[in-house]
Amino acid sequence: MGSPIVAGTLSAKCADGSGFNNAVTTQANGTWSGAVANGALPCALQVTGGTPNVTLHSFATQVGNVNVTPLTDLALALQVNTLSGQSLADWFAAPNTGSADFNSVAGSLTTAADTLRAAMAAANFSLPSDWVTGSTAIFNAPFNADPSSDSYDQLLEGLAERVSEDANLADHSALVDSLLGGGTLPTTPLHPLHPLHPLHPLHPLHPLHPLHPLHPLHQSERLIV
Repeated sequence: MGSPIVAGTLSAKCADGSGFNNAVTTQANGTWSGAVANGALPCALQVTGGTPNVTLHSFATQVGNVNVTPLTDLALALQVNTLSGQSLADWFAAPNTGSADFNSVAGSLTTAADTLRAAMAAANFSLPSDWVTGSTAIFNAPFNADPSSDSYDQLLEGLAERVSEDANLADHSALVDSLLGGGTLPTTPLHPLHPLHPLHPLHPLHPLHPLHPLHPLHQSERLIV
């Protein structure tokens, strides 16, 4: 979940019924580049296959940088489910129909990001400074796959770590199912306290030495006058 997807296949389904003009595959660092026709936006996006093999979704409302990550997938999953009760797989099969059509999703993208942001804040995740309430930064803020310096990649790594440590979550898909079922994001596990070391037994006090008896004072010799 925190690693870039290498050799994944990107698909687009756009408002005008078209998709990408070219075959789009993710690079070794997870980046990708695709082109759509003028007037095609907005578009629903999906990445499949690659390494690691995971299916993720996103949504593009304008040209420029668009992210497809576990964060965009979670935000969309929650919002689409709220709008139509659909899973992302069912929604992506025909994304411009029903109550979660392009206009509805595009108009509620900020709500989608805010809902996920609130859930992550409640689970004590450290959030990027530019992902504020009312921002769709998770969908379009450029970032690098470098957890040593990039706050978004650090967040993705932290999410991946928590999922891997939760015995009830096998993978990202299980996390999505859990959230849609009313669950919460995994929190940081509490580390068990180290047992207290037993106190060393007190050493018995040494017996007091008996006091030496006082020597009687010698009587003074009486003077004889």
